[in-house]
Amino acid sequence: MIIYPVPGKYHVNDTFDVSIIVPMYNSKKVIIDQIRQWPNDNENLKIEIIYVNDNCPEHSSQIVMRDWKDKPDTSKFTIKLILNKTNHGFGQACNIGAYHAKGKYLIFLNADTRPEPNWIRPIYDLFESDNNIGIIGNLQIKEGGEHHGTIDSAGS
Repeated sequence: MIIYPVPGKYHVNDTFDVSIIVPMYNSKKVIIDQIRQWPNDNENLKIEIIYVNDNCPEHSSQIVMRDWKDKPDTSKFTIKLILNKTNHGFGQACNIGAYHAKGKYLIFLNADTRPEPNWIRPIYDLFESDNNIGIIGNLQIKEGGEHHGTIDSAGS
C-alpha cells in the first residue's frame, strides 16, 4: 500500500473534524464527475478526503491528482490518495481508508455520489448534539433517466 498526499496543504500530524472516505474501482468517469462537481465550501470544518484506489485497472489515481490540482480553491480540502497493491473489495477499501483517517467523524461515500453544497454540517452538528448517535444514513436521489428525482437510497 502506498499513500500519497495530493498536492496542496497537507501535514502529517493534522487532525480533522471529518474524514470522507471514497473507495475507487472501475470508477474513472464517476470520479471525474464527483471531483469537478464537489462543492467548494468546507462549512468551516477541517475536512480530509481520502480516495482509496483498490488496485484499479484504469488511471483513476492520476485523475484524482490531476483534477483536484486543477480545481479552483483546493486549499479548503486536504486530499489523501491510498493505492492498494491488490483489490480488497469495497468493504475492505472502506476499512483501509478508515484506518488512515484522522477525522473525529468518518463519512463513507460511493465514488458515484455527487455531494451538494453544505451537506456535511448537518451531519456533523447532529453527531455533536447527541452522544447516543453512532451512525447516520443519508438520502440519495437518482439523477437522469426515467427515475430522475426519486429516492435511490435512504441510509441503507
